[in-house]
Amino acid sequence: MVVIKPKVKSMFLTQEFDEDAEEMHTRLKRMPTTCRYPLRSEDSEILCKIYPSKVVCNQTCMFGYKFKEGRTRIMKCRFDEDAWTPTRTFEDCEQFVDCTLSLGPGGSMKCYTNFMEHGPICEVECKHYEDKSAVPRKSYQCDEKGKWSPSLPFCVTPSSALYEDPAAGEVAIQ
Repeated sequence: MVVIKPKVKSMFLTQEFDEDAEEMHTRLKRMPTTCRYPLRSEDSEILCKIYPSKVVCNQTCMFGYKFKEGRTRIMKCRFDEDAWTPTRTFEDCEQFVDCTLSLGPGGSMKCYTNFMEHGPICEVECKHYEDKSAVPRKSYQCDEKGKWSPSLPFCVTPSSALYEDPAAGEVAIQ
């Protein structure tokens, strides 16, 4: 079995520095010469079972992403035909919830993203700013509707209030 996971990303941002640090880790996999599948994916996990005559891949979108037909897609390819069925290529998943944050004055945060089963987790700390008291470092997590818990401190704000219900395909303002 071959497992291809989204790149693990961690970012550290602070309002006091101009530099953003981003770490990405990838692994190379062996691949047959026919029925080729992606070596990496930005927004999904791909699990492929290689049999003597075929490859069967299960592509699952990570948290907050989906295909038109849902979060999971099964693709099959016979080595003698070298064609994936159903007849489509591996596609990127589409984002349906925005969990991005904007950092304000006096704030610093480190976020961990690209989880399969839950939303991003950000460690946020706010320094004393104007009439606002300092807020010690604490972890915050985004849910499937783009809501953060616990409530975000004054030095960060959600970047969007847009949420698309993946089942209904409808966009709602939060």
